[in-house]
Amino acid sequence: MEKTYEVNENSGNVKISDEVIATIAQIAANEVEGIIGTGTSFAGEIKQMLSKKAPAGKGVKVQTEGEEVTVDISVIVEYGAKIPAVSWEIQENVKKNVESMTGLSVRKVNVHIVGIEVKEDAASDDENKENTEETTEEN
Repeated sequence: MEKTYEVNENSGNVKISDEVIATIAQIAANEVEGIIGTGTSFAGEIKQMLSKKAPAGKGVKVQTEGEEVTVDISVIVEYGAKIPAVSWEIQENVKKNVESMTGLSVRKVNVHIVGIEVKEDAASDDENKENTEETTEEN
């Protein structure tokens, strides 16, 4: 991901690297309700370890052709979230943020669901509820 893309302006050139685009996409995806975070599959994690390169946008792959960008983003969804709705919102938010911050055109945002997790707050609430019920029954 060492490529840079030049945006010509009257006062000079602006170079935007793939890592910056990946980071923008990752932050935009994490803003969506129902997302635990971005990540990779087990095979993707092994590939990253072997490359010995710290990923800028973990779980985000950026491909550019000219001034068009294609973003592949892998996410972990919260249990109970409506996956089609969350995926659509990720696509819209990533597209809006990348285009507004870089001036590049986003051709596609491909969302890959690589995991599903129970949000820690919900698990803690369930445990607290069970403990409260046990205490009430004892009294």
